[in-house]
Amino acid sequence: MASGSITAADVVQVAYLFSLLAWPVRAFGWILFSLPQVAIGWKRVKPILDDAADLPPRRREASLPEGPLELRARGVSFTYEDADAPALTGVDLEVPAGGSLAVVGATGSGKSTLAQVLVGLTPPTAGVVEVGGHDIGGVANREERVALATQDAFVFNESSEENVALGRSDLGRGEVDHALDVAHAATFVEALPHGRDEALGERGSRLSGGQRQRIALARVIAGKPGLVVLDDSTSAIDPAVEGDILTSLRSATEGSTTVIVAHRRSSILLADRVVYLENGRVAASGRHDELMAGHPGYAALLSAYEVEEAEGAAPDAADVNDGDGDDADASHAEAEGGRA
Repeated sequence: MASGSITAADVVQVAYLFSLLAWPVRAFGWILFSLPQVAIGWKRVKPILDDAADLPPRRREASLPEGPLELRARGVSFTYEDADAPALTGVDLEVPAGGSLAVVGATGSGKSTLAQVLVGLTPPTAGVVEVGGHDIGGVANREERVALATQDAFVFNESSEENVALGRSDLGRGEVDHALDVAHAATFVEALPHGRDEALGERGSRLSGGQRQRIALARVIAGKPGLVVLDDSTSAIDPAVEGDILTSLRSATEGSTTVIVAHRRSSILLADRVVYLENGRVAASGRHDELMAGHPGYAALLSAYEVEEAEGAAPDAADVNDGDGDDADASHAEAEGGRA
């Protein structure tokens, strides 16, 4: 500029040009960064889409009534693709309408696979699952009458009310509030800066693991399903709070049939009967006291679980003192930390 070769206007033009190019260059970098993830995701999803396109449409005409539903599995087997051994083999079980069943087994025994098969998410390789007297694969209102809560609770970046209602326009504010109370979630939700209108963060990042599980349980309770399957869905919750939630679950859902995949003795004792799985097969079934006395494998597994829980990590701090206000304070602190 001192020599007069360029003017101030030329410098401004060049600077403005670079400012225009900055965003596209950065965006192109993000695209390059995302391409490997997109390629991996497409590789995983494409076989599922191809298989779904080849399957004939399955007619879903049966309609499940209101109230608790009878559950029956007959000769249910399932094998994952490319697996060396079946995950489930010839599983038979029956839960009367309004009854409860605990499913117990070591890691890899097929408990989670069975839970997905029972609610119709995974069609069995062989056998049939009947709910309310109908093959669950042919039930039109399955999503409304059958509910599954898993260990990894998914929470959306929406308010607590929207997470519980989950688009069900027929659920009123009172029903959502009742579900939050039953799941022992009302205290920490109300402690958030904007209460029940506070967004919970991506995947519930502003909540602890046990709090996310309680939001998911409230979602199940609010729908009043006829069949509830809980796949270790209270593992991150303090045992005392877990007992209160499971005890009130039956009355809160108007006596729904309940299947609990559990390892804590306190949860198992709440069930009418127990099914013990070994390597995908029903090794024993009956009352808890009967299995403790008559099946050494079951007794040894429960003892091992109790030792592991006593020596392992404790539940989230926000879930230990749920009834006395500490839970609310911890929740509020976590929410503030999530913003930072």
